[in-house]
Amino acid sequence: MFKHLNVQVRGFVQGVSLRKNVKDKAIELNLQGFVQNQDDGSVIIEAEGGEIDLIELFEFIKSGPGMAEPEKIKYHFSEKIKDFSSFEIKY
Repeated sequence: MFKHLNVQVRGFVQGVSLRKNVKDKAIELNLQGFVQNQDDGSVIIEAEGGEIDLIELFEFIKSGPGMAEPEKIKYHFSEKIKDFSSFEIKY
């Protein structure tokens, strides 16, 4: 089933290639959406695709890819799809 995942990651997550790593993993999993730094120092991710692939992306984010050190992660799954056409880094 196609689902939507929202994630907000706090900790040492900006300036450590988290966005690039998340984008690369999302593309590998054939997911659509975006990753974006926030002014408060967090990173948000919205992704859509198969539930198993979204769970794999979420586990990847939790693992702190590269030099990232996630401390607090908020997330939720939904069935409301936004129909992203690709996965990109938003600036």
